[in-house]
Amino acid sequence: MAPARTAREILVTQAHIEALRQDHLRRTGSLPTEEEERRLVARYIDDEVLVREAMRMGMDQGDPIVRRRLIQKMESLMEEFYARAEPDDAEVREYFEAHKERFLEQPRISLTHVFLGRGADRPAAEGSSVRVLLEKLRAGADPRTMGIPFPLGQSFEQRTHREVAGLFGDSFAKAIADLPEGVWHGPVESSYGIHLVRVDSRTPARQKGLEEVRERVVKELKTQRLEAAKRSELSRLRERYRIRCLGPDGKGLDQ
Repeated sequence: MAPARTAREILVTQAHIEALRQDHLRRTGSLPTEEEERRLVARYIDDEVLVREAMRMGMDQGDPIVRRRLIQKMESLMEEFYARAEPDDAEVREYFEAHKERFLEQPRISLTHVFLGRGADRPAAEGSSVRVLLEKLRAGADPRTMGIPFPLGQSFEQRTHREVAGLFGDSFAKAIADLPEGVWHGPVESSYGIHLVRVDSRTPARQKGLEEVRERVVKELKTQRLEAAKRSELSRLRERYRIRCLGPDGKGLDQ
C-alpha cells in the first residue's frame, strides 16, 4: 500500500506534467523541449512550495482577493457540475407557458417632432407662436424646415415606451402615449425643452411564440436550475459547520 499523502508531500503526476505541456503549447504554439519541460516542472514545484508555505503562515486568511478567488473557484466547480444537463422539450415548453409575460414584445411607437428649444434658445415657445407653428404643421408644412435642429434626430421608428423615456424623459413618454396618430400636437415638454409631436404609428404588444424565443427560454431555465442547485448544495455544505452569528449585545442571531 502506498504511504499516506501528507501536507509536506508534493506529488507531481503525469497529469500535472501534461497540463504544463498543454499550457506551454497554448502560450507559445509548440510543445516544450526536454529542458523547457524540466524548468516548467521545477517552477511548478517552487510555486507549490510557496503556496503551501503561505497557507501555513496564514497568508490566505483575511485577504479579500484570495477569499474572492476561492469563492469563484468553488462556484465554478458547482456550475460546471450542475450546468451540464440540457432541459428536454417538455420542460422548455412548461417553463415558457409559466412565464409567458416575460416573452411579451412590448408595444412600439414611431414619432416625428419639431424641437422649439428651451429658455433663451426657445423662439417664443409660448402662446401664439406655438399655435402658429402647430397650425402650419397641421396644414402640411415640412417639419424639417421648422424649429431648432435636434442632436438626436427628428424621427424615431419603432421605439418602446422605455426607449422614448430614455431619449426624452418619462413625462414626455407619458404625454404622447395616448395621442391620436397622424396629427400634430403640442407643446410637449421633455428633458430638453419644448416639442411639437406627431405620432406616426403604433405597434401593439404581441405575445412571442416559443420557437421565436426558445434559445432565451433554455438559457433562463438553465440559469434558474443552476441557482436552485447551488442553493441546495450550499445548504448541504452548511450542515458540516456549526454556524454562530453574534449581535452587538453578544447574543446569537438567526442565520
